[in-house]
Amino acid sequence: MLREARSFYEAAADRLEALVRIAAVANSMEYGMKGHAYREDRFKRDFMQTLHAPLRWDRAAVLSALRAREKILYLTDNAGEILFDALVIQMLQSWGKKVVIAPKSAPVFNDATIEDLQVAGLNTGESPCRVMPKVLRSGSSSRRLKRRSWRYSAMSTTW
Repeated sequence: MLREARSFYEAAADRLEALVRIAAVANSMEYGMKGHAYREDRFKRDFMQTLHAPLRWDRAAVLSALRAREKILYLTDNAGEILFDALVIQMLQSWGKKVVIAPKSAPVFNDATIEDLQVAGLNTGESPCRVMPKVLRSGSSSRRLKRRSWRYSAMSTTW
């Protein structure tokens, strides 16, 4: 599916929209979750259909936010989508953005962890990205992220 996502991005007239679509579609697929018994052919069909589904978003707001920021904190979600996250991060870097990835410290259901980043090559010498992204663990719940927000604020001045 990664090959299809990359081809979709490279063929897109609007690469920002393509990137948003790839990130959103990967996030919407609950591959590997209990109750979601996907076969590979069905997963691919659903992925491609969702990739081309109507997208409701504010392009101007996303573009403005990207233009205004050199640094991006990328919060990961599901372990199954980390390879798509790697593609999105790689493209953000190609646009000149510095990216810090924030996986969970421990999984909650199927959340991506530092170990999943290693499998995807995101924090190793095997990184598909131009520059190996920095990694900052986000804790194991959204409540911990809120409590750690001072770390994210402080981090922005050091990287």
